Amino acid sequence: MQRKLIVTFIIMLAMVAMLAGCGPKAPAQNKMNGPILYSVTDSRGQVLNFQRKPQRIVSMGIAADEMLVALVPLERIAALSFLSDDAGISNITAQAAKVKTKIRANAETIIGLQPDLVLMADWQAVELLQILRDAKIPVYVYKTPRTIDEVKTVILELAQVVGEKQNGEKVVAEMNRSLNKVADCLGTIPEQEKLSAIRYTFEGVSGGEGSLFNDIFRYAQVTNPLVKIGAAPHNILPKEKIVELDPDVLILPQWELDINSNAAAFRKQVSEDPSLKSVSAVRNGRVFIIPDKHFLTSSQWIVLGVEDVARAVYPSKFKQ
Repeated sequence: MQRKLIVTFIIMLAMVAMLAGCGPKAPAQNKMNGPILYSVTDSRGQVLNFQRKPQRIVSMGIAADEMLVALVPLERIAALSFLSDDAGISNITAQAAKVKTKIRANAETIIGLQPDLVLMADWQAVELLQILRDAKIPVYVYKTPRTIDEVKTVILELAQVVGEKQNGEKVVAEMNRSLNKVADCLGTIPEQEKLSAIRYTFEGVSGGEGSLFNDIFRYAQVTNPLVKIGAAPHNILPKEKIVELDPDVLILPQWELDINSNAAAFRKQVSEDPSLKSVSAVRNGRVFIIPDKHFLTSSQWIVLGVEDVARAVYPSKFKQ
């Protein structure tokens, strides 16, 4: 049950981000007595000045965890989020195992680590942000990405924050290479020949226009029926919508399962559900499990989500 709640929380990030953006701007912080090496401005307009590259960085979310380990040596990381150890949602468990401290959103714990930089998404609590800034902790708040291009932008921004611009450019270049390989395999699929897909989880149907899910589908040249009905980015719609929209493909979860369930059992349940037997995806056996660590991430690993979807929906394109 706890995992279900965490997944729902992750899916709702974009909505929370809009609300979090209404919080008050913190006063100036991170004042330096010596020469400034570089300065950055975060998504809330807060200026941070650095005399040297930060050496004790704390990441407060799985996306930042995944970006951070690609940008700096592990010895510069004071803590990662607790989700970094979970192989179901984390792409960096091997690296995370080498970082001793894992945290939740607890101000006392974070302050006790004496970080010289905290990375925080704009959906996270304004109250926590204020406590950290009042404690003179440098906090960089990044904007939650809603497209793959925005993921690239965040990576480049965080690379500047940690003083590793070239590493950020390398990560983005690798993303582009991966996306180009998928595009080369797919070619240009005529609009009338593109298949449609819906993501269906225990909570229901989700992934409307403006969501990262929708952008994954776009890169995989898959149409999203939720866009046609004007579904908001993270609305959770009932199972009945699957019958109404009749997608060619259903994408199921792997990670958001409780202790009494597993991905294969859920796939079997969906495939044998009498109420879904008329759906094209079910009739044609196109019910696929996609790793959530590729599909729910908002880091560079999202390119694997694009490849996973493209391979599942258009397998013949990848046989060469």
